[in-house]
Amino acid sequence: MSKYEYKSLLLTEIDCGDRLRDVSQAHVEALVSSILEHGQQTPLSVRKTKAGYQLLAGMHRISALGLLEKTTAECKIYLEMSSEAARLFEIDENLVRHELNPLDRAVFLSARKSIYEELYPDTKAGVAGGKATKSTNVSVSFVDATAEKLGLGKRSIERAVRIATKISPDLRKRLNAAGYIKEGELYNLTKFDPAEQGKIIDHILNEKDPAANVKAAADRVSGKKTAAVSDEEKQFSKLVDCWVRASGPARKMFRDYLETTK
Repeated sequence: MSKYEYKSLLLTEIDCGDRLRDVSQAHVEALVSSILEHGQQTPLSVRKTKAGYQLLAGMHRISALGLLEKTTAECKIYLEMSSEAARLFEIDENLVRHELNPLDRAVFLSARKSIYEELYPDTKAGVAGGKATKSTNVSVSFVDATAEKLGLGKRSIERAVRIATKISPDLRKRLNAAGYIKEGELYNLTKFDPAEQGKIIDHILNEKDPAANVKAAADRVSGKKTAAVSDEEKQFSKLVDCWVRASGPARKMFRDYLETTK
């Protein structure tokens, strides 16, 4: 267990570095309201380094405090933590605490796999003693350990890592910006090579005539004719998109609404 202490730090003392996930402005604004009403309830997690202090978790809180023109933040400071352990801490904190969309979750799990296999090289698939899952070539040891620690399904972990490794960062950025983050569709996209993926995404994100899904877009790329999509199917797809992008509280409100309108 790493030693730690609680202390107030200047925001300018904290190195935020490169983050795996972009800051959500909506989340920041919600935290601004909370901090105005209740103050900073959860300390930032940072680690002490030779150069100063490095942020482990709390980028949204830092952004909110900055908007409020605060100069300091309450912090939980880990005094003895390696850079690898710090990276795992950031990843696990996001996987456990935040409702990540499927694309963000894939990136975090893929990063966790890389660090895990650096720490435990014998578990890497293809190395003596390291076995891979049949469908995704992901280390069995990594999947088992991650499922146990984070409470995630093993199959979900395997698929998420494949999504992150088979879809390039540029294409992931396009999909995330457009809100096209359905886990099943992202997984289907991994079955195509990068050049095909780019063309498929062009059809999916076509504002004038968007393809209904990956299969329909792939059929367009190959010149294959597809059956027309009904209005009901289009409406259903939009509802699913809204649900995937909604926050936990918003989903609860919607479930309550459905219960009262039965």
